[in-house]
Amino acid sequence: MYDETLIEIAAEADDQLRSNLARDAPFMARAVERWLTELFGGLSLSEVFTRSDAFPMLLIPWWLDGSIGEPNRQLHRRMTYSTMSGYLYIRLIDNLMDADAPADADLLPALSFFHLEFVEPYRRTFPPGHRFWSDFRSIWLETAEATMQDAALAEIDRSDFERFSARKTGAARIPVAAVCHYHDRLHHQPPWNGLVDAFGRWHQMHNDIFGWRKDLANRSVTYFLSEGRRRRGEEELESWLIDEGFSWGIGELTRTMFDLKRIATNLQADSVYAYLEARDVEVRSLAEQIEQDLETELGLRKALRS
Repeated sequence: MYDETLIEIAAEADDQLRSNLARDAPFMARAVERWLTELFGGLSLSEVFTRSDAFPMLLIPWWLDGSIGEPNRQLHRRMTYSTMSGYLYIRLIDNLMDADAPADADLLPALSFFHLEFVEPYRRTFPPGHRFWSDFRSIWLETAEATMQDAALAEIDRSDFERFSARKTGAARIPVAAVCHYHDRLHHQPPWNGLVDAFGRWHQMHNDIFGWRKDLANRSVTYFLSEGRRRRGEEELESWLIDEGFSWGIGELTRTMFDLKRIATNLQADSVYAYLEARDVEVRSLAEQIEQDLETELGLRKALRS
């Protein structure tokens, strides 16, 4: 799914990020390395970012740049380094807010490093006062606002999901803005932002559906679980999830994938469409296996009740 050049760029950015942190804040670096090892099970950042099931934060600006001409490697080196730093900034905050993933309040000072390294590559690319910075500010604050509003919800309906939950990945529009401003192709921004937003809906629904057992155990609030409570109530929630909820969720995922493929067709982006096809096949195969397991579990539950 990932171009070899982009994989190399991701590996370089990973090495640079760790090297800069070790050089500038060695005590902090040791704590961050422990956190990353616990968080990703020993995978490197470049491996995490180029997994087949990762949000395509690096791919979308690469595809966009490729639709304009030959992707500018220097620009993508800077954006990839920024994206990795920004992701770790957001991930640390999310983990501390959710209290269900590896994180420690003692790591909070590392946010200073992550945010500096998130912004600095763009400072080297766009001078103060450039129109890019207006987009950067609005996208960054919209993402933070959506994240806070999502966290404040006691239950989530479709409108909440689309306005808040699915927009927590909205910061992925920043490198889209960077490519458009770099090439002075601002007319590309709205349709490619549409791809980011639609994939945000698909990605969040995917996480909700395939992670529902963990979310239920952690009392996390998601659109998927909220829908089950509206339909069956708390006592019958797990039965609904096993009996029909999973199939309902896959149907929602399929409809969003249809929207994504339509956007890719309108963008005339063959690489995007091929990627979406691969993700669709991957999810359908996994869903089929899980549905078989759920049918077996449902049969056992019925047998135990009889």
